[in-house]
Amino acid sequence: MITLEHIRKLDQKVSAAITTISDLRGENEALKEKLGDYEKRIQELEKLVDEFKEDQSEIEQGILNALSQLDKLEDDMSTPAVEAEAEPEAEEDSSSELDIF
Repeated sequence: MITLEHIRKLDQKVSAAITTISDLRGENEALKEKLGDYEKRIQELEKLVDEFKEDQSEIEQGILNALSQLDKLEDDMSTPAVEAEAEPEAEEDSSSELDIF
């Protein structure tokens, strides 16, 4: 048989369950807000990473262009030097021939 004591215990358990559910709902909402903030932050960080990747590509391309220009400059500087070195030898050969005569 159901007694008044059983009803009181049932009422206490229902009240405790309602309080627990209310607390959990509040915690759930707080966690959803945090999740939303974290998702926004993740998007911001992903955007920054993409920008850094683009900048990195531009930097690499700039370095490659600079190295290419330096190679061209080096090639241009070494080519006339070889021709200039070859010309005095030709003059020395002709002057040594003149010395013989």
